[in-house]
Amino acid sequence: LIRLGILPLEFIDDDIESLKLKGDEIINIQINRVKQNDKIDIEICRNNESRLLTLQSKLDNNLEVEYYKNGGVLEYLLKDVLK
Repeated sequence: LIRLGILPLEFIDDDIESLKLKGDEIINIQINRVKQNDKIDIEICRNNESRLLTLQSKLDNNLEVEYYKNGGVLEYLLKDVLK
């Protein structure tokens, strides 16, 4: 996921079954900074209801953080080529 620029997150105390997620929810990731193994706050919205959760970021090292910040591996590598 990181190589494609997607932020992988892992549930800490909840899971899809306990949250009754169906796939039609809107997920708002509330993040001001990106660092390895950080806790990330998200808001799950469905209909007129919302729920706040804290998830575990699965960015395990500084290189993965850089890949994510640049939108993935390809963008990370092309950044220097295009300069």
